[in-house]
Amino acid sequence: MITLPQTTGHHWLEEKIARMFDGFETPSAGRVVSWVPANPENGDQALWHVRHNDGDEEDLDEVEMKAALRLHSKMVRKQKADQLRAREQQRQLEIIAQQRKLQQQQQQQHGKKRKAK
Repeated sequence: MITLPQTTGHHWLEEKIARMFDGFETPSAGRVVSWVPANPENGDQALWHVRHNDGDEEDLDEVEMKAALRLHSKMVRKQKADQLRAREQQRQLEIIAQQRKLQQQQQQQHGKKRKAK
């Protein structure tokens, strides 16, 4: 008996994933679009169908799915850390710019006081 792909019935459906492929430096992101439950009668394992953002598609077994979910989670954490780091750097640059502006204003005021004497 053939089991048809399902779009309901599993918590991984619609989850985002990431996979590394040979020859590529960055992971390929995608989403789980359907799954086929395991069929113990004929020994088939469960498979999850993934559509990558670039349009490629593939079926993953449970081990591959867990690795793809972990990699996506790792990517999200890295992106958040990078964003926080970028915000902090921007904040530091703004502080430096404010300090320079204040120094310039103080120098101008000091120069005006000298001219007035």
